[in-house]
Amino acid sequence: MATYPATPITKTGVSPTLQKELTIALVMISSMGGAVEYYFDLRPEELTYTHPTRATVVQTLGGAWVDDFGEGIVDIAMSGHTGWRANSVPLPIKSMPGDGMAKAFSLRKLCFEDFHQLRMAAAQDGIDPDEAVQMYFVDTLNKAFFKVYPVSLQIRKHKSRPLLYQYQLRMTGLAKMTNGADLIQGIPA
Repeated sequence: MATYPATPITKTGVSPTLQKELTIALVMISSMGGAVEYYFDLRPEELTYTHPTRATVVQTLGGAWVDDFGEGIVDIAMSGHTGWRANSVPLPIKSMPGDGMAKAFSLRKLCFEDFHQLRMAAAQDGIDPDEAVQMYFVDTLNKAFFKVYPVSLQIRKHKSRPLLYQYQLRMTGLAKMTNGADLIQGIPA
């Protein structure tokens, strides 16, 4: 019986990049409540980064010219599902406990309920909410790290996939971070 290497080798003799341990996560850091992480242990089925420019073309009688102000704010959209059963096999990343329903509700609680409640509490205490509560999107798979603001979260069920909680999450990337992997290392669970 033939044995195969743990990492397959392509025709060129180069091993492909292992993606198993590259995580996608949301991290909320609050000066009032510490840090909370949400790992997408089932990767999103679709992940889109829209990188606009802040440019305006002005057409005049003498020709056209462009007001160019550089990069715009990144729009991040992702959709997928949270799974069905609880993970019986330990994953290489920190997996959230519970089945798909519990993970969908945890995503809603982190992204919207806790995030907005903590920001409101900070504002009522006279603290700048932008300084008191931050959310980060850490995508080590695609090397994209952003400080984000959640714009919308849609959780739905459909008769074609009755056992799965599906989600669509839109975020605005407020600032690009240099290395988001630092955010998920050393944060208390």
